[in-house]
Amino acid sequence: MKNSYVILCVILIYSCISQAQTKNKKGYYIDNNGVKKEGLIKDLDWGVTPDSFTFYATENAEGKTITLAQASGFGIYDISKYERHQVNIDRSSNKLNDLSRDRNPSMQIETVFLKVELEGALTLYSHTIVEGPRFYVQKEGDLIYPLIYKRFLTYDDKINENTYFQQQLATNFSCEGLSFDASSIQYNRGDIIKYVNKYNTCKGGTSKIIRKKENTNPFKLHFIAGANFNSLKIKESDNRNFDFGSAVNPVFGFEIEYIVPNSNNKWAAFFDGRYTSYSASGISSFDSVLTNVVFMQRVDADQRFFDVGIGARHYFYLAPSSKIHLGISYGLEIISNTDITYELSDDFISNGDGSLGLSAGFSWKNFRGEIRYNTQKDHVKSKSEYTSMMLTVSYRFLQF
Repeated sequence: MKNSYVILCVILIYSCISQAQTKNKKGYYIDNNGVKKEGLIKDLDWGVTPDSFTFYATENAEGKTITLAQASGFGIYDISKYERHQVNIDRSSNKLNDLSRDRNPSMQIETVFLKVELEGALTLYSHTIVEGPRFYVQKEGDLIYPLIYKRFLTYDDKINENTYFQQQLATNFSCEGLSFDASSIQYNRGDIIKYVNKYNTCKGGTSKIIRKKENTNPFKLHFIAGANFNSLKIKESDNRNFDFGSAVNPVFGFEIEYIVPNSNNKWAAFFDGRYTSYSASGISSFDSVLTNVVFMQRVDADQRFFDVGIGARHYFYLAPSSKIHLGISYGLEIISNTDITYELSDDFISNGDGSLGLSAGFSWKNFRGEIRYNTQKDHVKSKSEYTSMMLTVSYRFLQF
């Protein structure tokens, strides 16, 4: 129950602080009278196209929610641009269990914000919904046309694709000098942007891609080293109860971190491996059951284990090169050896155990300092208490 409360507290902290740490960036919106209003917009790095946004007239002004009905467009300079349009939207599901047998899209007319991906002789828009992105194109002075793509089930329960968008591009948006096979284009942002960009170049124009610089190296590899402040207590019977006390032992390992896209580089998932140990000894005393003699015996503990964990962390940026974070993880000892040796009583030999890890840290450039508290482990089932708190420094030596 105690661990459940800790997890709940961490989740609440994430929710509150993540909202407070989202930066407001220079932007604008255009009202229904065509008036452009400059200010700041809260950058939520929208994964799903929004139908509203928060606008600040000045840095100290109170935020105001601007809805789809109140703005014909808005943008964050050098990052994103949205325009309000009435278009056909296919809301067919792409989930395997929800695929229909109709190869034709289920279109419905809606007024929405479209994200401007690329501007030129041919402008590319996108509108991302839960079911996935939908792409649109528009020639200068012409209507906006949806690019048709849909996954569907055949009558023998096989997944097929309606790739009519390839024919649309090849037929309606072709250019004599364009050496690009439309049939090889996949329905994704990267492929379609390449085609539209080449089309605009072929037409003698240029393209303006409107998007912020993406994180091209989302994977980070870290080396970890530090100290493990751990303790061990045995609790079974009078002659085998023993508190070995606290010790400080080295810990070292590695971490592979993945920066989650569409999160302003604030969310990360990670996998790590850490090796540590614990060794201690002492003298235990216990009373004989049959006599009044007090027996003394030496007790030795020797623990060595390699722990692997998976988790997530949230970053809060202080400056471009410095940030703090909170993290949560679950670790499991895949290589473990715990020997509790008594001079007179029977010995203990146990296997590994898992635990929850709660962490906080500070990062500066390639370096990171972190403190991680690991919840209690029970190496000897219901007979031991092992606690650990790690203070580590890591160095990022590779990203890809």
